[in-house]
Amino acid sequence: RRAPAPSFAAPPGPAASAASWTTSTTPPAATEASAATRATAAVTSALSPRRAGLQNEAANCHSACDGRAGKCQTQFCGSEGACCKKGAGDDADGKCGSSGCTDEHCCVHEV
Repeated sequence: RRAPAPSFAAPPGPAASAASWTTSTTPPAATEASAATRATAAVTSALSPRRAGLQNEAANCHSACDGRAGKCQTQFCGSEGACCKKGAGDDADGKCGSSGCTDEHCCVHEV
């Protein structure tokens, strides 16, 4: 005589098919941790005096800043932002320093 096959109960909560409850995308703990990380970053950014005048951080800015690197005359990067590409050396006003994105000009805090 064979032993009966083990049975598996569905998790508590609304009834669901086995396929829907066994294929979890993100564990709840990971979701909560990433939400907490995002909230901490947002608070830190909002409270940081260095970032207060920076807008569109890391956004592609070259065309929005009239094709000029450095202090953005259109204010796309904010009152204390600059449009910079790392290593380009094309900011005539020296606002980029060694800052910027590697692949394109993007908004960073001016130096």
